[in-house]
Amino acid sequence: MRPHPTPAEIAAAREALAGADPALARAHAHTPAFEWRLRPGGFEGLFRMIVEQQVSSMLSEAFSGLVGANVYCSFGGIQAFGTHYDLHDVFAVHLEGEKVWRLYENRAENPVEFTPEKTRGWLEQTRGRLMQEVRMRPGDVLYLPRGWYHDALAEGSASLHVSLSVTPLYGKVIFGLLESAAMQDPAFRDWLPPAGQDGGRALQNHLADLGKRLAALAAHPQFRDEVTMSQHRLRQHPATYDLPHRKPLTSYRPGGMVAPSFTGPVAIAMQWAFSQSNFAVEDLCAQFDFIDDADILEAVERATRAGALVRIS
Repeated sequence: MRPHPTPAEIAAAREALAGADPALARAHAHTPAFEWRLRPGGFEGLFRMIVEQQVSSMLSEAFSGLVGANVYCSFGGIQAFGTHYDLHDVFAVHLEGEKVWRLYENRAENPVEFTPEKTRGWLEQTRGRLMQEVRMRPGDVLYLPRGWYHDALAEGSASLHVSLSVTPLYGKVIFGLLESAAMQDPAFRDWLPPAGQDGGRALQNHLADLGKRLAALAAHPQFRDEVTMSQHRLRQHPATYDLPHRKPLTSYRPGGMVAPSFTGPVAIAMQWAFSQSNFAVEDLCAQFDFIDDADILEAVERATRAGALVRIS
């Protein structure tokens, strides 16, 4: 089990919530660690934020994670879920009625999946003692880090809340990325020595060499950029609606001169651009929508000044 929630988690949650609206930052500046009130108007301001998709977009940006939203309606004295914990961070935003959340002292250590033995009885046995009760009213936000044992029960009439789940990447993602990077090295395509050869020393030395190569790959700045791109792909961009219209395209082709050096995710975008016979910068931005348009436009401008790209329309 791990402690509830760490100072870093609390700070990240406060910072993320503050990014939604200046009034929200003022509202929770001096409130307890786990509960904040959005504003005196509560529901009206919150409803507008949700409709405009600001909350999901802001959380996705702050935590570099996938964000989902579920709406839960429950009635007094009827419990939908027993004690459990979630595999993601939760921001529970209360909209209507009242609900009492019970938070228990135990917390699972960075869970990523549920195993068959984790039945309702097992969860109740491992949750620990009741640590805190939080009564949620319209406009309140409750932050629950991943793995925290909890349950909730509506009081009075109907209760309604939105549960915003935040799921960032974790260490498992590096295995797929490392495999792609490692297979570019001939050493990882070489046969493994037979286990019985040289008393097993040949295989041991070969594995040790591969391990060092993997460590070097993981520590390389380009691998960090690959992980960064994977995080950026999770970011959600609020949908916009407008009448269809054809945008003018700004086209380029390789110019034949040496390109300037680029670092970070934009380097991958420019590598794609240089591999095309011609491309539209609008398509480049759409293809790599997890990279800020301003960064792509600046990189294209640098390449154009260097003669590595030539504008053709």
